[in-house]
Amino acid sequence: MKPSETLGRQRRRQWALRAAVVAALAALIVPWNPSSATGRVDRSQRGRTVISSRPLAATDVVTATATPSDTMTATTPPPASTTAALSSGSSTARPGWETDVTTLPAAREWAAAATGLDGRIYVFGGSDKNIPTIYDTTFIYNPATNSWASGAPMPTAREAAKAVTLPDGRIAVMGGDTFTNRDGYMWCFNTPNCTIYDTVEIYDPTTDSWTTAAPMLTPRYRFASVLGPDGRVYAIGGWDGSKALATVEAYNPATNTWSYVQSLPRVAEDAGAAVDLAGRIIVVGGFDGGYSSPRYDDSVSVYDGHGWSSGAPMPTAREGLGVTRGADGRIYAFGGFNSSNWTDVTEAYDPTKNTWSSSAPLPSPQSSMAAVTGRDGRIYALGGDGPMDQVAVYGPSISLFPAVARPGATVALTGSNFAANATASLYWGTALTGTVLATATADANGQIRASVTIPATATTGYHTITALDAQAAYPVTTPLVVCDCATPTATPTAVGTAIPGGTAIPTTITSPAPTTLSTPTVFPTGTPTGLMFGSPMT
Repeated sequence: MKPSETLGRQRRRQWALRAAVVAALAALIVPWNPSSATGRVDRSQRGRTVISSRPLAATDVVTATATPSDTMTATTPPPASTTAALSSGSSTARPGWETDVTTLPAAREWAAAATGLDGRIYVFGGSDKNIPTIYDTTFIYNPATNSWASGAPMPTAREAAKAVTLPDGRIAVMGGDTFTNRDGYMWCFNTPNCTIYDTVEIYDPTTDSWTTAAPMLTPRYRFASVLGPDGRVYAIGGWDGSKALATVEAYNPATNTWSYVQSLPRVAEDAGAAVDLAGRIIVVGGFDGGYSSPRYDDSVSVYDGHGWSSGAPMPTAREGLGVTRGADGRIYAFGGFNSSNWTDVTEAYDPTKNTWSSSAPLPSPQSSMAAVTGRDGRIYALGGDGPMDQVAVYGPSISLFPAVARPGATVALTGSNFAANATASLYWGTALTGTVLATATADANGQIRASVTIPATATTGYHTITALDAQAAYPVTTPLVVCDCATPTATPTAVGTAIPGGTAIPTTITSPAPTTLSTPTVFPTGTPTGLMFGSPMT
């Protein structure tokens, strides 16, 4: 979101905010402040989470078996009954958002975030409109222990950058902006006091250190970015300081080079993007940069490696929205800004059917948040222009006790945030290819409990258990380590404790080996015929 540079648009926004406060939102927001130079609504801030400054250890993390290629290829359709459940699911059957799992260590909007191959969620930089300040911070969230740590700060403080996890596990942070004086505005528009970056800095979670990579060809911020199926990082659209962009460039980590690819068929500032299970890049929403007669975009643009095509338009036009691929293969679009205020709308796009459906709204209107999908399949909306320390989490959660057991042993599974009174199937592996171990019926509050027996033929090592309820049709996973050992009868020695959405992992489990980089090839061919479960990635 950004303020208008025209008096007419600012007045329209102010009157819309006034009307909203009087009519419906008095309980949600602080009354409109006519002295606000940005026309924004201030929100109260809650308490902060204290972060640890201790060194990070590989044993802190939930390890993951999914490889980067898992996010790009899907050739096997799910059973017809599963696809039908996804297509016919109503918004009331979907899991909701939770805000009581955690909060950011400090207020942030326009932060960049990525899910690491180690299962942790990394949040970089951002700003705080109430100060205002641009940050170089690195916050690291461990879902397994529900705890935050601090990482090495970025060499370049910035907001509105993008972060993408590379195939080898490093995380590239690209672009963004900073300022020396806001001049009463919350964005860079033809002003010498703002710097828009082409900077690319790469964070290595294994060493907690930064290196500098080749800069982008075009400085940009408020753009969309994804890891393509060819192993390249795509920077899409954005703003260059004077205009919205349609240009697209791709970074090859193997050669440390950028090159332009085919431009978007439209300019798109503040759009969101995700990669579907066929490896296509889906760009959703945005803003056309026309401030005298602004257009908030409902467009869906699809790139298959050869060119762009159009998908079904998003029901709610907006910019500054969060976009990520959910564990059910759908592209989720949530929050954002349209015309006069933030929105809490959540909508999901099914690339296999080219259709949209409604889902549970965010807990409060929000824009300018960072959006990722965790390794367990849950969606995280981090910070934003509303409650700036809020972390909203979408999807059910499950955990096991114990999290380490021998073949044939029985473990206890608990879960929350399922559809009320729904029957959940518990799979060994994924919901697409796995074997059903047990079923459990959720109570009226969406809680489930079940006993799960590990297959006697299970091999030692890392495994996953997936839960999928028939109403919500949204899968969630949790890790399990099968060992040649006695099953613990008490909490196993581990870093952290079991929490909703994650399970403590023993100290002997380490991060997966990085994927060796090679020169990218081409996008996969063909069109997906269904959705895959069990390999959630951003």
